[in-house]
Amino acid sequence: MRTENGGIFVGPDDGKDLTNPIGGAMVVKVRDEYTAGAYSVHDNTIPPSAPGPRPHLHRDHEEAFYDLEGELTVRVGPRRIVAPAGSFVVVPRGVAHRPSNTGTEPTRVLLVFSPGGMDRFFEEAAEGRVPLAGPPPTDPDVLERLGSFTQRYGYEFAGLPDSRTRYSSSKYPSRHRARHNQRRVPGPYLQQRPTLRTPAPLESRPTPSWLYQGCTWRSTARC
Repeated sequence: MRTENGGIFVGPDDGKDLTNPIGGAMVVKVRDEYTAGAYSVHDNTIPPSAPGPRPHLHRDHEEAFYDLEGELTVRVGPRRIVAPAGSFVVVPRGVAHRPSNTGTEPTRVLLVFSPGGMDRFFEEAAEGRVPLAGPPPTDPDVLERLGSFTQRYGYEFAGLPDSRTRYSSSKYPSRHRARHNQRRVPGPYLQQRPTLRTPAPLESRPTPSWLYQGCTWRSTARC
């Protein structure tokens, strides 16, 4: 990392190497101290067939995934998003999510957290081997340490609702993705239109009974 005229240059081999919570490689490329606490950037690798960390949310951070290589699967609330390389997935703060890799090849993503602070989260998690993935721990001491750690960084385990939709951006050309995502499928009431009835001709209509009594429409009340 070099600083020139107030700018920061991070080379391909620069950054701090870590092991991420699911056993993959992570490199902290841009620390929050480089951005006055505005954001941090992490080069993260998700191993093949990795289910990812347990579902969670960030109380104080937005998180963005930029898929560099491979296919990334992210549960965001009730949605299941399958994103190919070149895709962005943005998770607002307070929304439960879970990134994973269901493929047979590693997935490499660029993680951006805003504001900063998550660089220290991953450093501490790697050094202390904090159990963020796999089955929840049952040991009381481990649970107490885990709760203290997650609370300090606004990290909270949260359940995910049933997946109701699946959107794979790899199925659609890039210029049609937004349009397809906003397309609404008409319901049955739009597909089954009622058949309009044609009025019967005047000569085929039945004659009112009061006409046979020599009454007119003005004198029906007296007939």
